[in-house]
Parts: sequence; C-alpha cells; structure tokens
Amino acid sequence: MSERTLHSDKFNTITLQKVELPNGIIIENYPQFISPDVSMVFAVTRDKKAILIQEYRHAAGKVLTGLPAGLNVDHEDPKELAKHELLEETGYKAPKLEKLVVLLEYATKLPHRVHIFFAKDAVKVSKQSLEDTEDLDVILVPLGKLKK
Repeated sequence: MSERTLHSDKFNTITLQKVELPNGIIIENYPQFISPDVSMVFAVTRDKKAILIQEYRHAAGKVLTGLPAGLNVDHEDPKELAKHELLEETGYKAPKLEKLVVLLEYATKLPHRVHIFFAKDAVKVSKQSLEDTEDLDVILVPLGKLKK
C-alpha cells in the first residue's frame, strides 16, 4: 500500500510499510528489515570434527558459537560464497559442498534467505583471512559431542 524508508546502506534497508493482510486488517507501521541473503556452511574435517566459529555478536551481547557464514552483498552464487567464507574465516577448504536447505530466517520481518551447505573432508589449507570487522576463533568439535 505504501512504504517509507528509514535507513538504507549496502548491508540493510529498514522500512515502515502500510500493509493490508489477507484477512483485510490494515497495519499502519509494519517494519521490515531487508538485508542480503546469507550463505553458511556446516563443514566436517576428514577426522570427523565439525568446524565452528566463535565470535562476539553485538545483538546478543556475547560470544556465540556458529557456522562460517557471510552476507551476499555482491549477489554471487550462494555456493561460491559459502566456499569463500569457509576458507576466509577458518582457513579450511572442502572438495565439494552440497546444499542442505534454504530458509527464511524470520519471514514475518526478514525477507532474506539463508542458504545452508554441507562440506565433508575439509582440510586446513591456509590461515584465516579476516575482514577488519571480524574477530573470531575457529573451534573443532568431534561430531559425537555436538549433541550435548
């Protein structure tokens, strides 16, 4: 119906929209947070250890454990971005990536997609090559311990 942009840069656009829901209800100030799609990879080494990262996340206010991932600001192929992020953030490379799923993180307010890939037989080929805003540690967790 109508839309007003509150903020926009290469990483995020925040809008307020006037929308009419399928049931006819009108919402005057419906916020939407638009950002590029995300690619992430669940990678496992040849000796069956998951490659995870630990990084401070400001929105959570603490260090979180997660998967190597990146925003697709340059609109590249999601699989290529996942390969790139695995190498950049961890120094590991895998011979093949398989797409597991594409999710909408929070479809009510966040329309971007999260592309999740699986990589097995990953091997360390280089040191990390982090961006200025990245400060993360790589941890290797035996697959059997992930359930705990």
